[in-house]
Amino acid sequence: MKPIAHIKEKFDGTFEIQDLEDHLKHTALLSVSFAAQFDNPECKIIPLNITKTSLIKLDIDEAGLDQTDYRYMNAIIDRFNGGPVGLNAIAASISEDPTTLEDVTEPYLLQEGFIVRTPRGRMVTEKAYRHLGKEK
Repeated sequence: MKPIAHIKEKFDGTFEIQDLEDHLKHTALLSVSFAAQFDNPECKIIPLNITKTSLIKLDIDEAGLDQTDYRYMNAIIDRFNGGPVGLNAIAASISEDPTTLEDVTEPYLLQEGFIVRTPRGRMVTEKAYRHLGKEK
């Protein structure tokens, strides 16, 4: 069984749930947390207002980013001038485990184009600067 997902508006004005894992990136744990917001985790249609409220409660923005993503990108920008910077330095600066960052946080940020990996380290992209409302 797939977890609940983000919504897609249908032609009749209702909303259909699509793969939450694609939208939220933290797979099972976050999907279960999201599903717990509803009376019936088996439901296939969730109203837009409930979905938005649930994502707000989970501190997930419209781009699917959570507070760890923000801390990660802000650290690269504010402490390391946008990069390049090594994973261990980022992890130490935000008090996170490097393996967790590499396995959970980075894949989505890479996929969505917020960061890039270079031979010299991680760098934030123009997209990250825009999303965070910062200037390069």
